[in-house]
Amino acid sequence: MRRSDILQSLSPWHRVAASALKRTVIVAAAIGLQATAARAEAWDDCIGTAPDKVIAGCSAIIEANTRGAPDLATARIRRAGRYREQGRLDDALADLEIATKLAPRSVEAFSWLGAASRQKGDLARAAASFERALEIDPDNVGAHVGRGNVRVMRHDMEGALADFDRAIALRPDYPFAYLSRGLALRQSGKLDRAMADFDHAIALNPGMAEAFAARGNTFRFKDELDKAISDFNRAIAINPKVSTYFSSRGDAFNAKGDLDRAVADYERALALAPDNRRAQEMKASALAAKAESARTVPAPTARANPTTPSMMAQAAVLVTQGKANEAIVILDKVIATNAPSPGALLLRALARSEKRQYVQALADCDTAVRLAPADARTYAIRGTVRAAARQPDDAMTDFDHALALDQRNVDAHVGRARVFWIRGQTDLALAEYELAIEINPKSIGGYMGHAQLRQQQGRVDEALADYDRALGINPSFPPALAGRGFALVLKGRGAEAQADFDRALQLNPTNGVAYTGRGLALLASGQAARAIAAFDQALANGVDPPFMTYFIRGRAYLSLGDLAKATADTDRTLALNPTFAGAFAVRGMILAKKHEDAGAIEAFGRAIALDPQQIETHYARGRLYQDEGKVALATADFRKAIELRAKTIFDIPAQVDAKKRLQALEKQIPCRDSGSTPGSTCL
Repeated sequence: MRRSDILQSLSPWHRVAASALKRTVIVAAAIGLQATAARAEAWDDCIGTAPDKVIAGCSAIIEANTRGAPDLATARIRRAGRYREQGRLDDALADLEIATKLAPRSVEAFSWLGAASRQKGDLARAAASFERALEIDPDNVGAHVGRGNVRVMRHDMEGALADFDRAIALRPDYPFAYLSRGLALRQSGKLDRAMADFDHAIALNPGMAEAFAARGNTFRFKDELDKAISDFNRAIAINPKVSTYFSSRGDAFNAKGDLDRAVADYERALALAPDNRRAQEMKASALAAKAESARTVPAPTARANPTTPSMMAQAAVLVTQGKANEAIVILDKVIATNAPSPGALLLRALARSEKRQYVQALADCDTAVRLAPADARTYAIRGTVRAAARQPDDAMTDFDHALALDQRNVDAHVGRARVFWIRGQTDLALAEYELAIEINPKSIGGYMGHAQLRQQQGRVDEALADYDRALGINPSFPPALAGRGFALVLKGRGAEAQADFDRALQLNPTNGVAYTGRGLALLASGQAARAIAAFDQALANGVDPPFMTYFIRGRAYLSLGDLAKATADTDRTLALNPTFAGAFAVRGMILAKKHEDAGAIEAFGRAIALDPQQIETHYARGRLYQDEGKVALATADFRKAIELRAKTIFDIPAQVDAKKRLQALEKQIPCRDSGSTPGSTCL
């Protein structure tokens, strides 16, 4: 029977249904074709050159999930690239992690993951990603450059240069390899070799704005300011949307003393990146320098006041004693009555920095740099102020510049050590402090930094020896007295510590570290309320860094049972130092007091991951496990607490109680292979 006859034989209702079914099939087919076309268009957008379409196109591909794993990995990588450009690093990293699982042998996926991790500051993850890329393809040029850049950030210059050399040997026409090597050479103080690499990068790619900017900054370091400005002009012409090009040109104008143009460039940088803290501070510094210049314009023939040397000496002693206000009064007079000298300006900068007047301090430093651009001291002290102002990258640039001028500049080595410490690179910090001491065995800054770092590591006896050396050089140095007092408290020598704190506060009544140490001694003796009053004084006097004072005050509140204030101080501590293990331990103790056991265990885990050598954390977690009846876990933590070396006054009672609890737990553990009857316990 023909199809038309079959349709005729059907009832009218059946004929309608059959016709509708036919239309449905046709519509479904049409929809399928449209969907296929839409997915094809999305793929074109995803891998295309129109940046505004990449995220939408790749997202459509990812959500449809109809393509093979290699294409889905490509979509993730492409979308991650756009996320990175938008500053959405967490989203980019999430995409790239998935891409490496979809395509576990994709060099591109691991290289991009390495680049994004480096941008995020996760150097361990970045290094591992580039290593994996090079395992897959040992001759991948991009991965060598990427790993080299991570090594630069870790200050492994030898390894970094080996990577860049290898990349150039593999591909001599790759401009980014020359750019990266040039930046590493510049950071090592090898400015001429760096300049040759930047020239080569520009010759290979005359449209490479980053290379012009890098060469411009190198000219600036060489004090060839007109050439620097010319290169920044080229970089801006190529890419006028990069705020750092304007701020760098502003720095060059600033160094020339052309403050109006400097301010204009900082404003253009801020128009592109309103949250650029450095541009904000440099603009404020330039404006302050303008105001200072207008206030004090000495006659060209001004002669130095004969009392100036004695006034400078007096001011230097006051700065050393931490009496910043008195020093600034004297230095204001010196600068007002004489032609501005770098020495007076730098000394006033240190005094202003002590008072946290960082904008004014940097204005003084910038003026000193303009007056003496070839003096390593000016860069070293500006770096010191920038480090105090929490600008570690800019500070390191200044310290490196100082060492390029004078490899034996002790202040620059001490400053580099401080930046390494801020970054958590304690081995490099110790090496720099030791180098400073080797260059100058009377470097108080070297001994002080070395002592503070050893103290943080729990090596209190070594810290005490360093404080003694510092005080042997200057017996009236308040920071050394306060630091030694702090170490003595940790050793349980409270009376000696109190004498050091009293002497430090007699010399400088605003010494915040001495107040913090006094509070710690009071807390150790069970006087938590009085300890809190001392911590309040420390914070009121601008103790630096403040996170330790908040941390110990939080412990004092915890001992008084004020969990709300203890939580607030612990949160402040972690906001200032997000990787401070002790604060996570105290957070765990607070949560345990609130009977939020899961949160407490997580916090203790974070603390131990950051510092596995924390006795009190193992002890506190062991107690919590014991309360939960998890005997094996509690036993392991108590054993660890006993094995470790005590670092703080809180560790000693923790170890004593851990030993008692461990003995009690062992009595509950059935004996093995001892011939005892079943159910007996080991004593």
